[in-house]
Amino acid sequence: MRLTSRVAWATLLAALAAACAGSGAPSSDSAGASPSVSADADSAPTTAAAPDTTGRSAAAGDSAVLVGVDWTLTDLGGSPVSTAGGGSTPTLRLTSESGALTATGMAGCNRFRGTATVSGGELRFGALVSTKMACPALELETRYLAALDGVRGYRTAARQLELLAGERVVARFTAP
Repeated sequence: MRLTSRVAWATLLAALAAACAGSGAPSSDSAGASPSVSADADSAPTTAAAPDTTGRSAAAGDSAVLVGVDWTLTDLGGSPVSTAGGGSTPTLRLTSESGALTATGMAGCNRFRGTATVSGGELRFGALVSTKMACPALELETRYLAALDGVRGYRTAARQLELLAGERVVARFTAP
């Protein structure tokens, strides 16, 4: 996993703020142009755009719809997620915090937290740390955290999020 400087995080945060504000173009600073945060049109699904959970209207694949949404895992590795054996339904939330993009959520038994980066149609998670409580859903948790580690991209449409490893969907989420 790659370490990113504070300047790059601050630039990414400024770009995300610009995208959330609806300016359509990220700002740049004296250090150079900031990274693009709009999704690659080739990675966007063909379904029509839908408003996200905050009421903003966003194009399918727009990275602004990722931030501030409580995503609930519905499918992992092509199989529906079940918590019938115990544990909680895994979740994911990306927030902008102290100049960095932070990933938090429930992995099944334990809460996790770490960094994330979004650039164009790419999404990557940095090192994730979690609590270490034992419970019957540890197998689901292990698979979920491993899937997040392999994520390299995403697609969004109609309150759904797909996390990708190459072209393969490794996790599918819904938003309330």
